[in-house]
Amino acid sequence: MYTPETSSLFEKRVNPQNGAIYYVLTAKVASFQQGFYFVNNSMTADGRYLWFYASFPPMHHADCRMLGFVHFAEDSISLCPDTLFNAASPWVHPVTGEVYFTWENMIFKRKPHKDARSEMIFKLKSNRLTKGIATHLTPLDDSCNKFFLDIREGNSDFSVGVADISSGEYEPWYRSPFFMNHAQINPKNPDLALCAYDGYTDIETGISHWIPTNAQGIYERLWTVEKSGKATLHAPIGKMPSHEWWSSDGTKIYYVSQSGINYKNIETGEHKTVHPCDPWHAHTTKDETLYVYDDVLYDKYPVWYRGCSCAVRLFNAKTGKVTDIVSRMSENNWTPENPCDYHIDPHPRFSENGKYIIFTTSNEGGADLAIANVEQILRVEK
Repeated sequence: MYTPETSSLFEKRVNPQNGAIYYVLTAKVASFQQGFYFVNNSMTADGRYLWFYASFPPMHHADCRMLGFVHFAEDSISLCPDTLFNAASPWVHPVTGEVYFTWENMIFKRKPHKDARSEMIFKLKSNRLTKGIATHLTPLDDSCNKFFLDIREGNSDFSVGVADISSGEYEPWYRSPFFMNHAQINPKNPDLALCAYDGYTDIETGISHWIPTNAQGIYERLWTVEKSGKATLHAPIGKMPSHEWWSSDGTKIYYVSQSGINYKNIETGEHKTVHPCDPWHAHTTKDETLYVYDDVLYDKYPVWYRGCSCAVRLFNAKTGKVTDIVSRMSENNWTPENPCDYHIDPHPRFSENGKYIIFTTSNEGGADLAIANVEQILRVEK
């Protein structure tokens, strides 16, 4: 079976600053080919299948993003036009390679075969306009018979809960007075979910609503919700907490803030900063010894904007050292006044087996999927 290192579909790139190697999917079935949002798995544990986002600018990404996949056993690449999806919903089964995704008020499933077709497996029973039912899907168990959802119906009816594929029913856990999204079921406890208070724009008035800071001085981003309906706000370390995810054993809420990469252990109450930095997104290996993150560079423009320059870095918690995978992503022709219309953040994450780091690069002139071999990156650690 081929790998990113040996596949004819990928080309090697070398970071001129330190010699770090990564591989870019240069075989093209779409103008933009991106890695998944960092929360969701996109590659099978055996390395046979790798799914990616495919889009065709200047069509707006919210309406025309679809999926493609690499079949490493065949060294082939395929585009799947029957996989239009909302938000960052796609999730890949780590064993079968089947991809699950949402479109409007439905959940679909598709096998990783060229001639397969997407199958609708769930439809929300509602006559109201649905703005989406999942930011990014997470299953309650290996059977994939239930998925956790965050739903926005109408203009401001927000809820989180479980879609039961077998019965076709939706069980709401919590109806939120604010825009609650980025919902993720705990990987070990199917009665607990991690959620986020997020900003949104009122579709009737055009007024934007953002995340508040309460009377106790807590920025209200981080929440957990229980099946019982109990919602708990978690105070963060540092300013502007965001981009949260569960540790693989379900004991820790990870998130980034201006203080660095942080976690809160929900069993012991331990709350600490793992790596002081100013990250954008981050992810960790299952053993929580390695952390990958993207880091905005403010050397050319002093503000963040979509398409801004950034770096992708690996932090080794055992040695305390940081290694650049990509020291600088190009901003191409995007500027604060003319940002990219697409969500092209690097969004680095570890593959299911921990062997690779998958991310999106702008250094090819647009948005392309890139993969780094973790062992190769550790060899250049200094």
